[in-house]
Amino acid sequence: MTEPVYEYEKYLGFDGVKRMAFRIPFACFDTTVLEETLTYVVRLDTDGWIRKYHKNSNLVEELKAPVEEEKDWYTLKDKVREHLELYCTDENIGKVYGKYAQAHKRGDFSLRFRAQGFFWLPRTLLGIEGQMYAFYDMPKVIHDMNRFAVEVFREKHGKIFDIIQPEVMLFEEETAVPFSEGKGSEKYFCGYGW
Repeated sequence: MTEPVYEYEKYLGFDGVKRMAFRIPFACFDTTVLEETLTYVVRLDTDGWIRKYHKNSNLVEELKAPVEEEKDWYTLKDKVREHLELYCTDENIGKVYGKYAQAHKRGDFSLRFRAQGFFWLPRTLLGIEGQMYAFYDMPKVIHDMNRFAVEVFREKHGKIFDIIQPEVMLFEEETAVPFSEGKGSEKYFCGYGW
């Protein structure tokens, strides 16, 4: 979706901004139809949510989050680690981000980089209501989710930022971190004390 936005902005005469992201591969499930009737389909989606899709409307009901209990999180974390090893290799990181390095160095565009924030991440795995309860019922799980994200970001962002150096780092539903001093992620994450 970002390339058409970039082209449109260039057409309008704006300075070029490439929008990039790194997503921890929590969308590691196979889409599976669990139930189908004449009026709806219940499906396990790639993000682990079980949803009910109504056939005669745009109504989608979220029935079950990927994480509802502590054991769900640890099972998911193991699955995500497997996907990180399979798909987020140094070679693949080089292929995905390396194609932008020279044009960025020439100044053809600036880079805005996104990652899941520390409120966004648990919400996508627990749902908003589940997340709010988890702050009290499963605080160790919330903490472990965010610690895991920091570990992954430190490793993968370090490799990505050796290839490209974004001017702005956005953590969804968190904050923007300026990268004027080079390795902004190191400075930023150290401030969290994890």
